[in-house]
Amino acid sequence: MTSLRNETTPVSTNNNRLQENHMDCLLGESLEISTVMDAKVQYEEWLKQSSLRIDASQVSRVDTAGIQLLVSLMISARQMNVVVELSEMSPVLTEALQTLGLTKVFDNEGMVEGE
Repeated sequence: MTSLRNETTPVSTNNNRLQENHMDCLLGESLEISTVMDAKVQYEEWLKQSSLRIDASQVSRVDTAGIQLLVSLMISARQMNVVVELSEMSPVLTEALQTLGLTKVFDNEGMVEGE
């Protein structure tokens, strides 16, 4: 299950586009088909913000359905002009992206590059 924290104080970050009044979001341990529907509802709430920092350090289980949802979140954010920073990717998530050939989908600021 995903969780979120609201952060309204200035933040030091490499991403100059991330706004001071951003929302800090935390991906849960499981990014799998069994959690996709609940996560989708949560992600839709996140997209109501103008700026997000998503911490992916806790992801310990992932499958292609979870990756698909994460990519969908990033594409939707870009289309809605929501600034996103994907940070602290866990080794499990990094390995899944490498296995699926998706490492270049996310640039160093966490935004999805156009396809």
